[in-house]
Amino acid sequence: MLTVVIVSTLVLVVGFLGMRRILPKDVVASLPGWTLNFLAVLQVLLAVFGGCGAVYRATLRDYQTKMIESHRLTPMSNGSVALGYLFGATLQIMVVFFVVTAFGAVLSVFAALPVGLWLYGNLLMLNGAITLWAVVVFSGLGLSKPVNPAGVLIVIALLGHVWLAAIPAAGLFVSAYSIAAGIVLVLGAMTPSDPAVPLVAASNVLLTVFWMAAAAAKYRRPDLPALNAFRGLMLLGIWLVLGTLGIVGYAQAGTALPLPWGSAEIVDKQWTATMTLSLLVALIPLAGTVECRLLVSRGASPRDWSDRVSDLLVAVIAAVMICLVMGLIGIPIWRNLLSASTVANVSAGDVLEGWFYTASACL
Repeated sequence: MLTVVIVSTLVLVVGFLGMRRILPKDVVASLPGWTLNFLAVLQVLLAVFGGCGAVYRATLRDYQTKMIESHRLTPMSNGSVALGYLFGATLQIMVVFFVVTAFGAVLSVFAALPVGLWLYGNLLMLNGAITLWAVVVFSGLGLSKPVNPAGVLIVIALLGHVWLAAIPAAGLFVSAYSIAAGIVLVLGAMTPSDPAVPLVAASNVLLTVFWMAAAAAKYRRPDLPALNAFRGLMLLGIWLVLGTLGIVGYAQAGTALPLPWGSAEIVDKQWTATMTLSLLVALIPLAGTVECRLLVSRGASPRDWSDRVSDLLVAVIAAVMICLVMGLIGIPIWRNLLSASTVANVSAGDVLEGWFYTASACL
């Protein structure tokens, strides 16, 4: 660790001093600002791709050497093993991340730039990256070979504007909001007092805890689906709450957002996309419930009562959750949609009828 700290610090210092000598004198004055912007992008790549890659390599190595099976025979708790993969595999990544953060803070002091924005933005980026690490831990603790997350991360990065604009819940689940907000904070285009910042950070913490709990369950009993009736419906509930709150936030922000897709006109499309995609998310607990009951009927020992729940009951609960959660939290949204539909010579009864057909599709 000491070697990593020394080498990374020397690279940063020598690189910055070398750029000061190479660049013309009229550009040197703006070099600290450009350096901080470059370091912000570097931090995203380091935390997201470096951290997820480190977790993937750790789970892949233990899978190939059968070490994961040896771990399951030890008295180590499920949570400690999951946390070991989360923070043990990424220890060097975090050391380099904090070295870059400290270097950027020192650079901000000498350049008379706001240090708080730099520190706050980096912590927010790390907050979102840890959530992605937890997803990789969850995906790598089963019986099958772990999947390299690099391709998925690249697709998410390329389609980032889609996650942020059309489906707020998806933007939260892939940490797009926290990473984007961290970069915007570093650039000075957002203040830490913005109420969206702590809400996004809290959402990431909630998702991290959920994925780690699911990973712990998957580690101990990889023969049974971790997202069974209980945890699957919990995932659906988190998706619905975060997604609906995201839509409400967009509607309240309206055109105040400094982005081309910040207009409130997109709210109706967000509402439709979230409710439709919730049907696909509801298939996760339903599929886990069916698989659990099938495996138990073939002789597998259930973990608890949640592995014996009826699949019909899960389907009904999922349908009720979709309509109830979105209906209650999204009252400001669907009231405005009803008003807009009435203005457009579409009766409120037609809109409510469409909602009834959506509930029927859920069932």
